[in-house]
Amino acid sequence: MRIGRVFRNTKRIFNIILSIISFIIGVFSFVIFAMYKVINYIKRTIFYMNKTYNYLDVQKEIKSMDDRQFEIFCSELFKQLGFKVKTTQETCDGGKDIILKRNGFTTYVECKKWNGNNLVGRPELQKLVGSSIADSVLNMIFITTSDFNKNAREYAKKMSTLKLWTTVDIMKKMEKLNNKQICTIFKNTEMKYNSGNVINKLENINENLTEINKSFR
Repeated sequence: MRIGRVFRNTKRIFNIILSIISFIIGVFSFVIFAMYKVINYIKRTIFYMNKTYNYLDVQKEIKSMDDRQFEIFCSELFKQLGFKVKTTQETCDGGKDIILKRNGFTTYVECKKWNGNNLVGRPELQKLVGSSIADSVLNMIFITTSDFNKNAREYAKKMSTLKLWTTVDIMKKMEKLNNKQICTIFKNTEMKYNSGNVINKLENINENLTEINKSFR
């Protein structure tokens, strides 16, 4: 009996200690994250203030992005083009990555950072169209860094409210912006992407501590 009581007390104390450690790490992580954001914001703002982009620079930046960076980049581009922008959750976008609003109209946008050999087909377009129809949204834009195959383009021709963008179309939109706007796009893309990575790492730490705590209950 005494041994069992001692074991339970030890277990309870251990759980309390783990909870305290989790709290301390949570607070410490928040402080570190806040400091990181402030310092990084200052550094990157200074960097982009002195940055000048030409056509090839923009293409090079886009080419170096991964899927998530490209989605953020597209959302920042639309902001500079005068849209109100909302990005969907990465894991459950429902067929669209970005929701645009301007002048009372809503547009769904899907982004695919694919290489040139991987063409977007009709099924990908149908997924975006299905999401739009389900939500009674008329306007759609499908953006890819590759291209669209014949079936996709024929399908899009039948739908006047579905626009297909490649890198060429992105560059045409970028040409309408001044260098300050372009710098803002790339700065915000970099900072939001990096912030997301930091948050994911902090969440993983908290999840691991929670699992350890559960195993001792």
